Amino acid sequence: MQRAVHELLHGNMKEAWSLNPGFFLFSPYWFVVLIGTIFPNLQKTNFIVRFCLRDKIIFLALIALVLWGIVRNF
Repeated sequence: MQRAVHELLHGNMKEAWSLNPGFFLFSPYWFVVLIGTIFPNLQKTNFIVRFCLRDKIIFLALIALVLWGIVRNF
C-alpha cells in the first residue's frame, strides 16, 4: 500500500492501481469513517456517515480488508 500511495502522490494513477487496487476500493470507506469520527455532528445528520460507523459495517470492512490482503498475496 505504501508504494501505491507513493505513486499516487506522484500522479501515477495507473501504476498505483496496478500495485494495489484494494487501496482505491477501501480508501473512500475509511475516509468517511475518519471524517465521521473527527466530526461527531455528522453522525446525526448524514446517513452515509451513520451507516459507515455501524459496528457491523466496520467489522465487515475489516474482514474484507484482511481477506483482500490474503487473496492479494497468493
